[in-house]
Amino acid sequence: MIEWCRVQMKINVKKIIQVGLLLLPFLLVGPYLFRYTFNFGNMFLHAFFPNKLYELDCRLSNDEAILNANTFLRKVNIDFNFEPVIKAGSNLDYPGSRIAKGLIFEYPDGGMRGRIYVGCDSHEVEYFNYFEGRRQNDKSSRSEGGLNIRQSLLSIAEKIQIPSDMVIDRIEKEKGEGIWNAYFIRKRNGYNYQFDKIKIGVWDKTGEIAFYSKVYMGTECSTEVKIKEHEALQSAWNIFTKLIFGEVYKQADSLYGARAKLLIIQPDHPRHPTEGDKLIGPTTQRSSRLAWVISIYFTGGVILPDKPYDELSYEEKNEATIKEWKLWRQWGNPLRSFHVRIDAETGELLYAEHIPLLIANLLK
Repeated sequence: MIEWCRVQMKINVKKIIQVGLLLLPFLLVGPYLFRYTFNFGNMFLHAFFPNKLYELDCRLSNDEAILNANTFLRKVNIDFNFEPVIKAGSNLDYPGSRIAKGLIFEYPDGGMRGRIYVGCDSHEVEYFNYFEGRRQNDKSSRSEGGLNIRQSLLSIAEKIQIPSDMVIDRIEKEKGEGIWNAYFIRKRNGYNYQFDKIKIGVWDKTGEIAFYSKVYMGTECSTEVKIKEHEALQSAWNIFTKLIFGEVYKQADSLYGARAKLLIIQPDHPRHPTEGDKLIGPTTQRSSRLAWVISIYFTGGVILPDKPYDELSYEEKNEATIKEWKLWRQWGNPLRSFHVRIDAETGELLYAEHIPLLIANLLK
């Protein structure tokens, strides 16, 4: 009897181990599958039932949306004199899905006079496009260049009362549109927020507001840097080299380059806004962090211009891309780029592209 019990126990332990091994991949990857399944469902609702999703999630009443929109319009001396049509909207400048109440101001013939998005979370105007201003600008007798553009832009920024930690980055003319744009970035103790920004546009003849967009999602955070750049780069490289193989792995030092910069990021919004990587699901979004934002990229040994890719001219980008593409194909389609975010104070791995954080931490 005792011997039978021992045999049964061994069999049960073996089965438990087998079941555990079978379930392990689901335990590791399950939360991420749920996240993206949830995200797909949200995308489906956005595509086919936008008003339904909007009704479920938006805690902003129509009356409050209209009140806040009119308050904004008064600040910039615009009065449409009638109630808008209200529709579900989404501020595309925000990472992922950012629902808003869209207030549409139209002419009787259906032509657009203006559009405003009031954020369902922020309850403030996050986007404004003044289409009617183009007609007034075209009719203006003032010659182009007759305005102090910088002064006009800063005057509107003051009227709107943009946050004090927004700093003007540059002023540029929008090609073929008759609009000058001022771009503001948010800073804390000298460090840029990755996503937080404001864009204000004015018509080149009238100086009236043409466009406004605001992304203000970050929180205050520590800006102490305890992790050095070379330490962050080494941590990222250790993970990256676990994902490449063969000759590419052997020659990785000469085939890949790496860049690191300090930015205040949202750990759960790691990539470009239009790529829809907002974390949608039951997990609480983490607060802002100052992080080393690291990019590892395939060059095939080609020495690129000694400046960040986003500062290259169109011709330089095109030449670099063609060289990289040829070498990338020559080397059997190796991993072309890899992005990592590492907390600058604690060294915590906040994000690793393509792989769940739990697995990435095991690869460090």
